[in-house]
Amino acid sequence: MKQMLIILSILLASIPSFSQDVITKTDGTDIQAQVLEVGKTEIRFKKWDNLEGPIFTELKSELLMIRYKNGTKDTFAKENSNPVPNTIVTGTTKVEVKNPPITTDLPVENFCDKGKNDARAYYTGQNCGVGGTFAATVILSPLAGLVTYAVCASTPPKPENLHYPNTKLYENVEYRGCYTTEAHVVKKKKLGIAIGGAALTWLGLILILNSSGG
Repeated sequence: MKQMLIILSILLASIPSFSQDVITKTDGTDIQAQVLEVGKTEIRFKKWDNLEGPIFTELKSELLMIRYKNGTKDTFAKENSNPVPNTIVTGTTKVEVKNPPITTDLPVENFCDKGKNDARAYYTGQNCGVGGTFAATVILSPLAGLVTYAVCASTPPKPENLHYPNTKLYENVEYRGCYTTEAHVVKKKKLGIAIGGAALTWLGLILILNSSGG
């Protein structure tokens, strides 16, 4: 019974590494976090590597999206694309100037680069086999995990799981091909992280069982 409790504790401790929220800023920076509140103009969060630390805030106008640990996401491109009126005072006259909207419908110079960048920003790895690979490695063995990894990694992400941000862009053959290829690369990386973490967990369990049995 004691050994089972130790195993369950290790499994539960290993789960959070795959359960953080990811905040993506407009400059492409990712922040691993625990989102506390999404307000009208800003969000509040704690950094994942210091959950006992201070609460940070970011303006929504500086964010591209939030990918939550349950697989859902909030995107802010539409909110940030609304023209924001500015007022310029020249003498006694006020002139209202509107900022140009941000939109993915603007001309694209390189559809392949655009597809790769969008895949890294929007593809979340949903239903990519991370959970199955992790479970197979820990419960069975790293060899079983490798088999699961090989099967999952050899298959490109399904179209319904790509989460591409713009239908018109996705109709472009070059954009679609590069987006799908890069999403496949991201998928393999996520699977690699899963099997690596699971293998370490499995090794820890073996060491604990051997030491307790001796």
